[in-house]
Amino acid sequence: MKFNSDKVVTLASIFLLIYANYYAILNSVLPGPYKYIYIAFFTLLGLSPYFFFHKSFNKKELGVLGAWTLVIFEMLLNRNQDIINGNLFFLIRAICGILIIFMFEYGSNWVKKSVNVVVKVGYLNVIATFFFLILPDLYSIMISFYGTYPTGTDQGQAGYRAGIANHYSQNGTYISFVFLALACVWLYHKTEAHSKNKKNTILLVLSLVALVLTLKRAHCLFCILALCIVYFIANPKQIWGRTFKIIILVFLGIAGLYLSSYFIPPVAELLQRFSTAGEDSETLARFKMWNLALKNFLQHPIFGIGWGGFKYEYAAHLYQSWQSESFMHLNAHNVYIQLLCETGIVGLALYLFAVIKSLKITAGALVRDKILEPWKRIVLYMSVTFQIFVLLYNFTGNTLYDYTVYFYAFAVASGLAVARTTHKRIGGS
Repeated sequence: MKFNSDKVVTLASIFLLIYANYYAILNSVLPGPYKYIYIAFFTLLGLSPYFFFHKSFNKKELGVLGAWTLVIFEMLLNRNQDIINGNLFFLIRAICGILIIFMFEYGSNWVKKSVNVVVKVGYLNVIATFFFLILPDLYSIMISFYGTYPTGTDQGQAGYRAGIANHYSQNGTYISFVFLALACVWLYHKTEAHSKNKKNTILLVLSLVALVLTLKRAHCLFCILALCIVYFIANPKQIWGRTFKIIILVFLGIAGLYLSSYFIPPVAELLQRFSTAGEDSETLARFKMWNLALKNFLQHPIFGIGWGGFKYEYAAHLYQSWQSESFMHLNAHNVYIQLLCETGIVGLALYLFAVIKSLKITAGALVRDKILEPWKRIVLYMSVTFQIFVLLYNFTGNTLYDYTVYFYAFAVASGLAVARTTHKRIGGS
């Protein structure tokens, strides 16, 4: 039987993204160590073609692999607090997430389905959001399943915000990636003057509405910003004309949201949340987290307190005993500040070098090569957009510390796989 590396990597990608999208449900049904086995098995499956079809790396690819390898070593060797506290799952989850990036080595054929994989695996979150909006009484199923009211659902009265996730932020993240993937397909067809697929447009609009329904300010804002940025990156010679169009569209979008807020309560709630940004309890709680993280950074500025250490500092200094134990070990909701706290200047520098190196190669391929096959250019759109979204969301989210890293790594791997073909075709190395 012939070993098909493309099918193996595609299969591993599907199951890893399934876990990233629906981890709360899977963790509830997978006993103890099986969640470790699930993540490790499909990560190793995705990397297995390396042992059969090892290829040489060019200098750029070696730079990316080396950068991310250093990040992994930083996690393992810099007084890892998860190891000290016996919480190996956090470490395994993070390392396996980063290792997905290494899948780019096996060519680009498996990447043909990458956009469809993101949409088809994640669209159930969009469907669930509308399902519980239309049939709110049935949300009791999820409450009984999790044993508590997921955060952001107003004690289950607005269950649609979380959908089938265990937190409305998680639902917002999942829907964001679906929306961005569909938007990249639409954006490519618009840029290249191709006819737009009606089905894709409908799915795109529904995912955008579902995203608004989650009431996640950062997700809505960063999705739009990421799409605007990648639009400029892909069309650098038309930046001034494009800028004017973007300004008009943004103005019309804001006006549309404002008018619709009089008729659609969730839109009014979303706008109200934007108006209270910086003053609401959620933001004030994050200010306390950031202050705690920066305080620890100033005490250990070079190497930090050790990877994974912030959540234990949070448990010791900010956790309130009356809260659910699920809130005992929280991350800082700012990757850059948390990295300073845990890994110091050295660790943050390594991470920034890795993400910038990855973005530079994939964005460079998007700008440089205008005659790529349509599917390759769409994959580059998605790869660069996902990376920019995550870099922006790093300011208020935990993208390196939760399952968002799987979406990010998958996007980087897809983009690098396509970029490799552009290097070869135009004679680069």
